[in-house]
Amino acid sequence: MNNSDKIMLSCATCGQQFQFGRNVYDGKFILIYKLTVCRTCYSNNHDGWAPHYEQKILMHIKEQGISEPKRNEDGLLPRE
Repeated sequence: MNNSDKIMLSCATCGQQFQFGRNVYDGKFILIYKLTVCRTCYSNNHDGWAPHYEQKILMHIKEQGISEPKRNEDGLLPRE
């Protein structure tokens, strides 16, 4: 497979490009937010989304007509 065959996406939180398709899935689709993030962001926010990502996530869910989920015990948006 050459580079032109790769399916690349931009992470909804950090903006980095990652491969997501053709047998390589370096990201995660998060159903409650209807967005796809890179594996690094997904792994690093296991205990809730870091405050510096909140604005992007909240803007996205507003645009999608999604209700803001209940925050976790630390006051963070849940990862899933």
